[in-house]
Amino acid sequence: MALPVVGLIASGVGLLLLRVPWIGAVVFVAGMSVSIWLRRFGPMTRAPDR
Repeated sequence: MALPVVGLIASGVGLLLLRVPWIGAVVFVAGMSVSIWLRRFGPMTRAPDR
């Protein structure tokens, strides 16, 4: 279920990069930053208090 959603989002970002490059670039960088942040700090948010 997640793969089609990711594909649609990637297509939307690609379309933004073609039509409105500045907004597309901001959305792309924000998406990459959020994914890296979740990979790095995601498990800590789900871990019980230590």
